[in-house]
This record gives sequence, C-alpha cells and structure tokens, in this order.
Amino acid sequence: MLRLALKGVLAHKVRLAMTAVAIVLGVAFVSGTYVFTDSIKASFGDLFGDVNSGVDLYVSGVSEFGLSTPLIDEGLVDQVAALPGVVIAAPSVEGIAQIIAPPPCEKGPDADLTKPCPIGGNGPPTLGFSYFPNGEDLTPLAVSEGDWPRAVDDVVIDSFAAEANDLVVGQTVDIITPVGVEPFRISGIATFGEADNLMGATLAVFDFETAQRIFEAEGQVHQIAIVLDPSADATLVQVQVADLLPANAEVITGEDQTEADLEEVNEGLGFINTLLLVIAGVAVFVGAFLIQNTFRIIVAQRTRELALLRAVGATVRQVTVMVVIESLLVGLVASIIGIGAGILIALVLKSAFAAFGLSIPTNALVVAPRTIGVGMIVGVGVTMVAALVPARRA
Repeated sequence: MLRLALKGVLAHKVRLAMTAVAIVLGVAFVSGTYVFTDSIKASFGDLFGDVNSGVDLYVSGVSEFGLSTPLIDEGLVDQVAALPGVVIAAPSVEGIAQIIAPPPCEKGPDADLTKPCPIGGNGPPTLGFSYFPNGEDLTPLAVSEGDWPRAVDDVVIDSFAAEANDLVVGQTVDIITPVGVEPFRISGIATFGEADNLMGATLAVFDFETAQRIFEAEGQVHQIAIVLDPSADATLVQVQVADLLPANAEVITGEDQTEADLEEVNEGLGFINTLLLVIAGVAVFVGAFLIQNTFRIIVAQRTRELALLRAVGATVRQVTVMVVIESLLVGLVASIIGIGAGILIALVLKSAFAAFGLSIPTNALVVAPRTIGVGMIVGVGVTMVAALVPARRA
C-alpha cells in the first residue's frame, strides 16, 4: 500500500503540488505567527531579566482594579534604605511625555513650515521616566551619547526618536507632559538594552525632582528598586519591608517583576497573535476544501485503477488506507515547507513592523519545538481529514 500510495502521489504530483500550496500558506502563517511572537517574548524576557537581575526587591503601589499604579509616600524610601542589608533604595516615577520635534512637520507645496511635529502617540506609547543618580545600573536604558539629566531642564531621549527626527545632544525640544508643554535640553541619547527602538515607543528621562513635578507626584513615587548586600537574607528583608508598607503597596522580588513585565508584553501581543492566527485559520480552511476537491477528482479519475486493485484482492480497508497514505505524504511535505516559509514570514513581519516605526528589539528568531509540532499537526491533520471522504468513496 505504501508503494502504491507513493506512486499515486508521483503520478499526480503537479495537481497535488498546486493544491498543497494552500496548506503550505496555512502552516506558514501559523508557524510564522508563533516564531514572530516567540522571538519578541524571548527578546523582552532577556531584556527584563538582565535589568531585574541587578534588583533584589521592588516596592510599588497596587491598584484594586488593575488600572494605573497608585503612588506611594516618598518617605518610605528613607525607611527602606535604613533597613539592615539594604545597599540601594532607588525611587522612580513615570508618566506620559510626548516629544515635539522642531518644524517643519508637513511636506508639500501647501505645507505649514511653522507647524511642529509631535513624535509618536498614534499607537505606541510616549513614556516618561525619572532618573535617580544612584540607580544607573538599575535601568534598562544605556546612554550612548551625552549624559544623564543633571539639571531640571535636561532630558534624555531614545535613539530611535532622535535619529528619525534629526535630534542631537544639546538641542532644545518641547515636551508635552501632564502639566503642559515645556522646553527641555537634550542632555543624552539612550538605547533600551541593546535595542534602538522599543516597538515604536518613545522614551524621555528626566531629573528625579523634575519628573515628580511634571508627573504630578510631588512627595510621592511609583516604585522603589532595592539592592541588598550579598550577605543579607532577602526573605527576611522582604518581610521587614512589607511591615513598613501601607495597604495599597507591595514588595516583590526581581524575578516576580520580570514575570509581571512579560505578562504586560504578552497582553500587548495578544491582538497581533490573534489577528495572524485568524488569517492562518482562513488559509487552512480554504486549503482543506482544495485538498478534498483534489482528492475527489483524483479518485474519480482512478476508478478503473481502484477497481482493478479490488479485482486482484485488495480490500476496502486497503484501498482506503492507500488514499489516506497519499494524503499523509502530501501533508508531511506541505507542512515541512510551510514551517520553513513561516520563518520567512516572521522575517517579513519584523521588517514590516520596522518600516512602520515599530522595530522589534530582537535579532535572533526563536523556532520552538511547539511551533514545529503545531505546524505539523495542522498541516498533516487538515490534509488527512480533508481526504477522508474521498478516501472512503474510493
């Protein structure tokens, strides 16, 4: 039966190959989606892991309804820093800060050459952070040009925003914050880990006191990063810190913070993942119909051949198995090709996102065993199921 099935596939290779393209596309979208999103998750996982590896504990506010993180009293910083075993207690605040590039923003003969250009804000977030001098090693940002903000009117911006808008160190830009529009001098340009861009998000880093003012957090902080002495008992210090906190705050480990950061990334990728899988589902659905129609036509064309097999002693089960094996061979080949094509689709998606200013902070693509398994199950499974009715009619 295996030899006959192989000959049957070779005898109709052109028709089956053309039909298998639909399965290839379906599997390619499925595997490409997983490769693309897995690569992003792995990249952010490494990034957050590297950053949080230097922090033993984090103190932050807890929202009852999962909304914005509540502020906590800045006085807790000194109390935490005074605990035995605490080396650094670095406070931070954050908020929305949209950079405005100098004019002209519009192009063309009717363009307003005096109109400035707000950077970002049409999807990717415009993020603002505080800078704490003793916490330079506790931030995912690395200054590539210039220096950290040392004065109240200094700001560090991300390299992607700087390059895309020809902004340089020493230049003055306006920034929209919760308290209004203010001019700031670019004191430095930073990268996020090893990435120049964080999926299109813009980053602005201010002096700590300035950040408290513009984010309306005077006397308060969003988070405290705690570094312990290597000889300190982290569990004991965590309990001592927890005793200092109000009901709306908590203390967690650096590993817990990494998991929380990744959970936010996964939520952000949910829409992309769903959209791509829906496209993949449509391709697989169409492919199933094409495979079924193709095998139905092939079976009809081979009526005399199948009748001859029955006449020489082949059973109904053997004829059915032969057609099923043919579909299995087609599904295997189409799935393998589809997985390879999925890696190419992931590269195309990465380039497409970069073209729209949504660069992914990753260089390597992740092809997980789950991706290969799902691709093979989808491709082979759909092909065999679609061929069952024609196989039975044979």
